[in-house]
Amino acid sequence: MHQFHILIFIASCLTAHVPLPAGVDVAYQSGREVLFDGKTTTGWRGAYSDHFPAKGWRVVDGELRGELSSGAESGDAGDIVTLRKYKNFDLHFEWKLGAGGNSGVKYFVEERQP
Repeated sequence: MHQFHILIFIASCLTAHVPLPAGVDVAYQSGREVLFDGKTTTGWRGAYSDHFPAKGWRVVDGELRGELSSGAESGDAGDIVTLRKYKNFDLHFEWKLGAGGNSGVKYFVEERQP
């Protein structure tokens, strides 16, 4: 019986993270909300701002890219936040970090004026 439970555990681990076939829209197939559409910065703004930063971020080849910074705090791009507030969520994203990049991702943060 113990071996059976181990076998079930291993099988569930192997099948729990099976990627979807190419072209399947994960967001709409599972009722999830897409935070970045791959084309625009709609739904995002700069931290402590009512608009998206004019410099430092750009959309290229379906990716939201932070441009190289001078090394200032939060870089020249600054932090970005969603327009909507969320609670009780699972966050899934892909992140590619260049040399000297900031790997920080924050959530459940309340903005307070510095």
